[in-house]
Amino acid sequence: MGAKIRRTQDNLFVLGTSVIVFGLWNVIKFMIYFFVSSDDLKKSAGDKYYLITAIILWSIILIGFLFRCFIGFSARAEGKGKRKSILYLVLAGITAFVYCTVIAIEIVYLIAHYDHIFTMIVTLIIDVTSFVFLVELIVNSIKVRKLRKDVSE
Repeated sequence: MGAKIRRTQDNLFVLGTSVIVFGLWNVIKFMIYFFVSSDDLKKSAGDKYYLITAIILWSIILIGFLFRCFIGFSARAEGKGKRKSILYLVLAGITAFVYCTVIAIEIVYLIAHYDHIFTMIVTLIIDVTSFVFLVELIVNSIKVRKLRKDVSE
């Protein structure tokens, strides 16, 4: 039983790290899109609302990154044997649901439009991978909690 717990905790530690890395990738991806498309954003938002729009977009991205950091660092801590609250699992579930929705939208867009197909496929692969890591993190966290409970009884 102890080996099972250690293996699951190791998985949880690695999955927590991957969630943080994918969060960092999202920030980098947004930075690239933002700076490449800033002229388009200025045109669509207008000079008057560009700054407000930029602040809102950056705030959403940074809040998402902080969520991912909280989820990832909590999973890493639980992987090291520390007990964490269930809050990070709830946030991971919400994030996984959002990813599921985004993936569905990306698939519909990919089917409906044929422009930037390579970029869309790469983005879709990365988003599916991130979603799978989140689901695996949730499953391993629940498994660790159950195994610890079984051992303590």
